[in-house]
Amino acid sequence: MKELIGNKSFRLISSVLVIVLVGWVFFLNRESSPKKVELYIMAAASLTDVISEIEQKYEKKNNEVDVITIFASSGKLQKQIEQGAPADLFISAGRKQMKELEEKRYIEESTSLLENKLVLISKNDMTIKDLKSPDIAHIAIGNPETVPAGEYAKQFLLKEGLMPQLNSKFVLAGDVRQVVTYVETGNTEVGFVYKTDVKSSSDLDVEILNTPTSIEYPMGLIKGHQFETQEFYNWLQGEEAEDIFKQYGFVTDN
Repeated sequence: MKELIGNKSFRLISSVLVIVLVGWVFFLNRESSPKKVELYIMAAASLTDVISEIEQKYEKKNNEVDVITIFASSGKLQKQIEQGAPADLFISAGRKQMKELEEKRYIEESTSLLENKLVLISKNDMTIKDLKSPDIAHIAIGNPETVPAGEYAKQFLLKEGLMPQLNSKFVLAGDVRQVVTYVETGNTEVGFVYKTDVKSSSDLDVEILNTPTSIEYPMGLIKGHQFETQEFYNWLQGEEAEDIFKQYGFVTDN
């Protein structure tokens, strides 16, 4: 009887020791696994496709980095940065948003990264000359207050003397992606976006427009950014990233 009890006690102690040992090994392995550095990148909605590809390629080359991307209109991203949202790098579709952040001392360093073109899109080969026609009842445009493409469109229409006649036709969108959707689904007859927003679409007709000012995408390092952000910032200005940007139709300033 004593021997049976002794064997049970031995097995119990052995089981407890095994559980403790397995738990300790798991803890050591977890502690020894390097934690990835998370880089928070805020980028204009018109950069969604190209930055998503860049994110994958950069992470593949840099296993210790986890690039977290947030896409929205440049104006919305500016407000998020001002409100303290996690952010290391900001790529805007307009100089205005970057300039305001610089004036408020949120940006430590900035550079001009890309250029783009404003275009009018439609499904029935419509042009600027058709905008006043009764055949066009709705014009999709990014909200000029928060969407740089909308501001560029407004500047272009003012230059052409068309704003007063078209005000009642405008359908404001939250970003350029929404403008494309409005036109593709027939909710509006035409819309203003960037050339790169419709590069892969074969269903839309495109008219390239000459805006009063060049369309520039500035990139800025946000104050308090992590060390690894500087490396990513530099890499985005290099040849490898430049090749990817060009594949998506962007003009680089490098």
